[in-house]
Amino acid sequence: MAAIFWSFYDSNLQRDDHDQPFACECGVIAVHNSWLDAKKLRDWDIDAADTELDVINRLIDVVNELDPDIVTGWEVQAASWGYLSARASTYGMCSD
Repeated sequence: MAAIFWSFYDSNLQRDDHDQPFACECGVIAVHNSWLDAKKLRDWDIDAADTELDVINRLIDVVNELDPDIVTGWEVQAASWGYLSARASTYGMCSD
């Protein structure tokens, strides 16, 4: 796994631009590599980690910090959360 892209919607967040339908907090957690050059990716706030395990642990921290009521993703059993669960299990983090 090279990166995780996440988005958090809170209906209580104050919007600066009321023409927008809603406001989201977003982030990227990625394994540090040569492509993560701040000069190339000026408008992206990327949380760089040293290893895949660090990326997974940082995502756990983000979920704990945001404390969402609902967690969803794209094709959650085979991709997104299912894939993360499979990768975490290689580090002994998930049980069947």
